Amino acid sequence: MKRKNVEKRRKGNPIIKRGYNNTNNNKVIIAGIVVSEFEFYGRNNCGGFYKVKVETVNLQGKKDVIPVVLSEVFIADINKQIQNKYIKVKGKYRSFTKEDEKGQRHLEVFVLASDITFLEKELYENKIYFDGYLCDTPKIRYTPLGYLITDVTIAVNRDDGTGDYIRCISWGRTAKKIQGFKIGEHVSVYAQIRSRKFLKKNEEGTEFREKEINEVSVKFIKKYT
Repeated sequence: MKRKNVEKRRKGNPIIKRGYNNTNNNKVIIAGIVVSEFEFYGRNNCGGFYKVKVETVNLQGKKDVIPVVLSEVFIADINKQIQNKYIKVKGKYRSFTKEDEKGQRHLEVFVLASDITFLEKELYENKIYFDGYLCDTPKIRYTPLGYLITDVTIAVNRDDGTGDYIRCISWGRTAKKIQGFKIGEHVSVYAQIRSRKFLKKNEEGTEFREKEINEVSVKFIKKYT
């Protein structure tokens, strides 16, 4: 991978060109229940895109809400009343810096769907596989209970020369393993997409608002030699 691909930051809407989805270095499979209606997300020269939220449940019973963006081509034959239906989605994990009404830029992440199947029964699945290159030095921290956590960002190449920047969190032995990794090293990752809520103060500092973010929880990571 050329170094500039690691360092390059995208501007504008990257809900990317059709035809640039042939690589196998970024795969997501999720299954769960749709917990929102369609919301218009954006448009490029390939057409419009819509977003829905899919809720999965892990073996411990914890719920994760994952945003899924899909082309209007997919929804042409789908009943608009998609909420409360079980679906299985295959696609890629995308990152996108979006500008809000105040001109502030925020990183958004979502699954860009390439295939959607409606399910006849309840099913939950949450898998992400990708390989890429470390963008920063792993950051080490500890929970109040003393559990080791490591945060790191991994750049995943796209076919069009840009990339996705995936923020990852790891725990325990995996976190300890990542501590020794260096910027630019090539890694392969198996993980799950998690969601968590937290309280954030508004700009005036007068009240807290609940926010929800997604992060990739690493289960296994391998460094290429």
